[in-house]
Amino acid sequence: MLTREEALAIQSDWDRQQEVYLPYREEVAGVLVDVVGAPARVLDLAGGTGTLAGRLLDRLPEAEVTVLDLSPALLAIAEASLPGVELVRADLGAPGWVEALPHKEYDFVLTMTAMHCFAEERLRQLYREVRGILAPGGVFANADRMPDAPARTEPSDAWARWWAGIAAHPALEALVGQQNGTSADFYPPVAWHGEALRAAGFAEVGTLWQQQGQAVVRALSAPGGPGTPRSSAPPA
Repeated sequence: MLTREEALAIQSDWDRQQEVYLPYREEVAGVLVDVVGAPARVLDLAGGTGTLAGRLLDRLPEAEVTVLDLSPALLAIAEASLPGVELVRADLGAPGWVEALPHKEYDFVLTMTAMHCFAEERLRQLYREVRGILAPGGVFANADRMPDAPARTEPSDAWARWWAGIAAHPALEALVGQQNGTSADFYPPVAWHGEALRAAGFAEVGTLWQQQGQAVVRALSAPGGPGTPRSSAPPA
């Protein structure tokens, strides 16, 4: 069984190897946490080991957080490090992921270094699906590489070493063997994300942070329409 101490150490290693792809990862995580200005219902989309959810709960322990990911190994790490957090295993590559969620609406949907895994048409559809689960006035924020010019991400030894390391842990070995899914490595610029989010029905789209080909894009769900907002907290 994975202990909380082991899970936290694995999370730290995960963050270090992810910095190869997103050098400002800590700063970006802070920007995403700042989006949630008060305790609310939050979905951490493709939340992996739960590092973003952990930062959010450190700031807002009363927040109601769901972590969704495809990887059973990553979710096992999140479960050990974040007792009591709702965990969902679902494939964002297919529309059925919405039915796996424990709630019909969320005040905030956050995601970090994950949306590049989906090809253009699937990502456009995914944005529409995210819009459909946001409460009126809710906020979606996506942090990822968004270079102005086409860019290629080269494989990193750190990624392979990290996965090899957790595969050696008795509590994770069998789960790593269940890995599936591939990345489209689709890295469009900020302007593309803005257009796709507006086309998906978001009322307001803007850039919260941008540096050296990385950005955090925020999209606001229309305040009107069906449903009743769960939280009176204004979007950050």
